[in-house]
Amino acid sequence: MVREKQALIAAMILMGVTPGLTVRADGALEARKAIQAAYDRFGVAMHRKDAESATADFTPDFTELDGDGAAIQSGIPTERRQFQALFLYSRSITVTETIQKLALRGKRAIVTIKEQMTLDSTKQTPQGVRPLTFCSDSVHEDVWVRSGRRWLRQSTRTLSIQETVDGKPDAPVPTRARSWRRRREAMLPSPGGR
Repeated sequence: MVREKQALIAAMILMGVTPGLTVRADGALEARKAIQAAYDRFGVAMHRKDAESATADFTPDFTELDGDGAAIQSGIPTERRQFQALFLYSRSITVTETIQKLALRGKRAIVTIKEQMTLDSTKQTPQGVRPLTFCSDSVHEDVWVRSGRRWLRQSTRTLSIQETVDGKPDAPVPTRARSWRRRREAMLPSPGGR
């Protein structure tokens, strides 16, 4: 009797019928499809220059983090203002986000994505206005939370980024959080007094 049960369990494992594993795999696959669809909607909204649609899959407390995990900015209104400013300076924007890795933890998903963005704009030079192309290849870690039947992006953290302007490497710009810390520290009295 014991051998029959062991043989049955072994057969179920080989056929992939183990209830716990199958449900978890199906849940991760469903989450991956839903989250990738949200990334695709984001790309379409950015191309249309539609800030409201671009933030439709964000949680109200959405937070953008720098590589160290410090908050750069927070909230949908702030994100929308940032996107609208970006739209003013661009002729066209193409954003493609592709899931590299997804870890499902209950109603949370930790997602590593590769993002490619191309922004066509213009630049004022002494010779007049000329076209300018900005490209960015980056890797982000996003946290998504399940809300009812939807997945919403709660935070995004940049893990790595490479930027070019007209095909040439762009000089790295310090993150807003780091530059704010430097300014704040410059305003504070030194430990020995002034």
